[in-house]
Amino acid sequence: MTSCEHCTKASTSRWHGGYQMHCAGCRARACARSLAAFHALDAKGSGDKEPLRAMVRRLLPGMPEIDARRAVRDWWLRDREHIGIE
Repeated sequence: MTSCEHCTKASTSRWHGGYQMHCAGCRARACARSLAAFHALDAKGSGDKEPLRAMVRRLLPGMPEIDARRAVRDWWLRDREHIGIE
């Protein structure tokens, strides 16, 4: 997966909001920070995973689906780690 200066900054601060559309890491981070990710991944969400899967397919089309899902999950977990949520 590609990475850029925004991904580097976001990896150390949950509150970094920069994104670049050409960066797969930024697109995965956008998915991970979406309401669709909350519903799919959080215990308090609805449990509906299809909207997140559709978003991942749409935003990361050139990446194998398993790798794209893993990238989104990694950002999801990293963000929660930064704010003390497991």
